Amino acid sequence: MTRFSLLLAACTATLGLAAGPPAQDNPRSSFRPIELQIGASFMGYDSQDTSWEWGKATVSPKGLGLAPSFRLMFEPIALPFGGLGFTASYRMTNDVPLQYGDVATNSNLRHKSQIALGAILRVGVTDNFDFGVGYETRNDWMRASRMVGSESEHTVWRPWLRLNARYLFDSGTNITPFVGAEAGFALAAVEVNQLNYYRDFVMNTGDAFLGPVDRPVISPESFAKGHMPIWEAALVGGVRFGRHGVCGQTPAAKPKAEKPKTEKPKADGKPQPRPEVNPGPLPGAIPVPVPKVSVPGTVPAAEPKPVAESKPVAEVKPEPAAKADVIEIEGIRIHFITNDSASAETNNRTIVKTWAAKYKSVVDPKDLVVTGHADKRGSHAHNMALSVRRANTLAGYLRAEGVNIPAANVQGRSWDEPIADNDTQQGLAKNRRAELGVNGPKYRIKSMMEGNIVGLK
Repeated sequence: MTRFSLLLAACTATLGLAAGPPAQDNPRSSFRPIELQIGASFMGYDSQDTSWEWGKATVSPKGLGLAPSFRLMFEPIALPFGGLGFTASYRMTNDVPLQYGDVATNSNLRHKSQIALGAILRVGVTDNFDFGVGYETRNDWMRASRMVGSESEHTVWRPWLRLNARYLFDSGTNITPFVGAEAGFALAAVEVNQLNYYRDFVMNTGDAFLGPVDRPVISPESFAKGHMPIWEAALVGGVRFGRHGVCGQTPAAKPKAEKPKTEKPKADGKPQPRPEVNPGPLPGAIPVPVPKVSVPGTVPAAEPKPVAESKPVAEVKPEPAAKADVIEIEGIRIHFITNDSASAETNNRTIVKTWAAKYKSVVDPKDLVVTGHADKRGSHAHNMALSVRRANTLAGYLRAEGVNIPAANVQGRSWDEPIADNDTQQGLAKNRRAELGVNGPKYRIKSMMEGNIVGLK
């Protein structure tokens, strides 16, 4: 019970860490789904041959060791085709009857518990179906019942291969129930000492027909060690939930607005020289009168010209430095058929070639962003991975033309940013897309170079 309590505490702590604040508080938070799973686990156990001068037969566990099992998975890594998750599980106690040849013994083997830690690679097949391949290291705790002498008990850590297939019911963005089946196979055998095994079996069971035993003390491990599990099958069900958003990436920071630069006064405190300004006629100046015509033969006395009333000249402030011109470019939008991320639509490549010919020498790839999108059918998690693959397809077309967009600027949006109504076939087709846009103040999208709408029924 102590082992189970420790595992439960670890799972609870992981749940709290993974959940964090609600999704609506940060709708663009990282993609971190978690799963809780419960199953009915069937286990098959190893058999052992006994050989002694009084008898020879095989000791076999009979029946399937059935017990409930629990598993927690945390999937922090989203991949274009699925995701990589880390798992912790606990399997409860079950008893296994033993049989010596064709004769039932009066001893049971008890599988006390199993703890497993590992990782699984999840691959999405359709919107609602996926399968996984995983590796686990499992600790099995076996005990032989007390019949004669002391109990024998043993634990061992071994590598296991784990396979599963699941059907996910789409019940919204954050909560998705699922059902499935699993299989597991031990990748390493457990060696036992056949001589010790036979003696320990006799003393544990007390079966007299096996003959006398000259060893009075049972070995501490061989009898329990001889019947470790070798395969597992399980029916499972559970719930997948957690926050969602940009798969494996944080959203790009919004560009800060440029503040106009102001000239600072010099260190000596003297004012800056004003720029030269031609103010033109001063307002309020008195016009110079036209001199009167003098009598012929006389020199007219020069009349003093009135001086214009001087008024203080208004201070001319320097204008702030002009902002750099925003470059207008076209964006790209290509479309895909349902559940497809590598469309063979030739028009898409033609659009990318045309765009690259016009703007390759104009733009900086670090200021571009490629986003993938999906229609609102299937689970959010599946569509997130699908949208990442669509974004990578468009980014690959651009890189083939020499526009090397950074991997951090290639993102998936699942169904979160539709451009059309998801209730019509036309709208669904428009939403299955990948787009090239800008990420910064240097460029502005003036229009979209759009590919053909595909996948209409």
